Amino acid sequence: MTVFERFLQALTVAGLTVYVLFVSGLLVVQAVWTALACRSRQALRYAADRWIIYYSALLYDSFSWINGVQTIFEPDWPALRALLKGSGKVVVVVNHQSAADIPITCRLLWLAGITNARWLVKRWAYQSKRFSWLRIPFACVPGIGWALWLNRSAFLERGGCRDDIRQIRACTQLAQKDGAAIVFFPEGTRLPQELSGASTNGQQPRFTLVPETGAVRLISKQLPEYAFVSITIVYKRPIPRGVWSLWRLRRTKVHVYWTYYETLVGQDARTWTQNEWEHKHNLLKVHHDAHLTR
Repeated sequence: MTVFERFLQALTVAGLTVYVLFVSGLLVVQAVWTALACRSRQALRYAADRWIIYYSALLYDSFSWINGVQTIFEPDWPALRALLKGSGKVVVVVNHQSAADIPITCRLLWLAGITNARWLVKRWAYQSKRFSWLRIPFACVPGIGWALWLNRSAFLERGGCRDDIRQIRACTQLAQKDGAAIVFFPEGTRLPQELSGASTNGQQPRFTLVPETGAVRLISKQLPEYAFVSITIVYKRPIPRGVWSLWRLRRTKVHVYWTYYETLVGQDARTWTQNEWEHKHNLLKVHHDAHLTR
């Protein structure tokens, strides 16, 4: 890494830190103002929804413009907006290679007219491998964590425990009342090294990991009237580790593929998820092979 690249990295991290603190401060002001104005709790939740999606999308747009990143939606986003017809009754499932997937997903949601969404996210933002008691709840993360807590998203252990099932059911029950979208990453939290596409032990390289199908089955059963949108995000190598490393995506392209399903009624959710993730793997492999042949 050259001195100039180190300088750009430091500048990006500093800018992101200031940005997150600024947005967090605005979120606190919004919450206090809503409470003092005696507005409804639902109004506060809608404000939190808007902060999550709008500011995440704005964050990605800002750094895309600075770094010359071109985001290509295939098909283009107006087609998704036309299919949704102003309704937020949709379940969005996304492949997960990086924390940068979140603002990119928010960008597509914002363009498609979805501003009311709940997320299924991990419960702990940080867990020490050495000390089991040393961990930080995701709901305590300034800005995004506070907003997710305010809009009553689900914070999951991702182990199939009863509390996870209870929280997902609570999300679906709230969605039945207010028509909010539900967004999650069935693969869970992943590191780029796990999805490098490298062959191990003579096996074929993998570009996706085995998704958890339980949440898809439960949500499709609880919300039969909801449509499903499957999103596949493809980065040019190397995959950014997270939002803080978006500076590495200089003068490149990010492809965002999406497929719309009007309903999963009559389909086996487990089979649908496995087939969809096999399609994602093949799509990522095509881009990976094309990159190697250049």
